[in-house]
Amino acid sequence: RGNLPGIPDEVVTSLKRLTLANAQLTGIIPPSFGRFTSIERLNLSGNMLSGAIPINLAALPYIVKLDLSNNQLTNTIPVWLTYLTSLNVLNLSGNQLTGTIPPQFQFVQGLQSFQLSLNNLNGVVPQGICSLFSYNLKTLVVDCLQPKVTCSCCTACT
Repeated sequence: RGNLPGIPDEVVTSLKRLTLANAQLTGIIPPSFGRFTSIERLNLSGNMLSGAIPINLAALPYIVKLDLSNNQLTNTIPVWLTYLTSLNVLNLSGNQLTGTIPPQFQFVQGLQSFQLSLNNLNGVVPQGICSLFSYNLKTLVVDCLQPKVTCSCCTACT
């Protein structure tokens, strides 16, 4: 229980998967997580992590699955997440994210699951993101039942 510790340098270069789900972690996601240059799967879901999604995570070139769901993350969905071109699964649901969904996600053509529900997002899911269903996208979930977000292609609405 408590703050998320920094990770020793010897672990940084070889780590492929890290799951700290439901570990009662608090505080911000440490900048040291941006040094996991080999990581493919990072799961920090179900904690009490707060603050904005740190830009240091943009330095994860091989990340395939990023699960930051069910925390207390704030601010907007960062556009730089679209630079993670290996990303297949992005789960940001259950946070306190605000603003609109960046249309640049239409360029993440390997995206298979994109979950944004239970946040404070608004606006319209960009049509370019809907076009990802002709590539690999199978799951798109946003808050479209209480008209916060208008979505013409969502697989589920909350």
